[in-house]
Amino acid sequence: MRPGTVLEADYAKARIRVSLGRNKTAWLPWLTSRAGQDRTWHPPGVGEQVLVISPSGELAQGYVMPGGIYKNDFPANGDSGDVSRTTYKDGAVIEYDRAAHAYAATIPAEGKATVAVGSNSKVLVNDADVTLSFGSGSGGASIKLESGKITLSVGGKSIVLSSSGIATNGDITQTGKITASADVKAGTVSLMTHVHAGVTSGTSSTSVPTP
Repeated sequence: MRPGTVLEADYAKARIRVSLGRNKTAWLPWLTSRAGQDRTWHPPGVGEQVLVISPSGELAQGYVMPGGIYKNDFPANGDSGDVSRTTYKDGAVIEYDRAAHAYAATIPAEGKATVAVGSNSKVLVNDADVTLSFGSGSGGASIKLESGKITLSVGGKSIVLSSSGIATNGDITQTGKITASADVKAGTVSLMTHVHAGVTSGTSSTSVPTP
């Protein structure tokens, strides 16, 4: 068993070479937490401290155990016995605090997070928006949250809620009562101020609207 530092990596073949002082190993596999029907992938990086294990004494027949000792170049990324945390090179952090029962995932700007269930359901969180979608084409539906705007889309039709109001490109069917405190327009015709042509002035009222 000898400690060393990852010198080179061939991730396509899942092999690394380790520097052991003046010597370097052949291309060796590394240990992972699961490598059966359930598998994990978190490869060691170049410059990371590892342990080379060779039960036969022949380094070319050995394997590598990732996980070194914290050092000045890569100090500890936690100070609590209740927190399990993974910090990535780009600044992303995934952690669980068992004392607070809190799970947190922090992704850098311009990153994204995707949760997909089957081939239909998907939640996509970008730096600029959040989209919940189901299906595609005429049967698809989605909700998109953006800065100052929410868009609900179904089968090519949409409703947009923004600071300027509600807009839709589809028909609206209403079975209950609609009450408006301001004017309502159909095209350019005002519900509150429109007039009727061809009516003689007098005390009588016009008939009900013709369907």
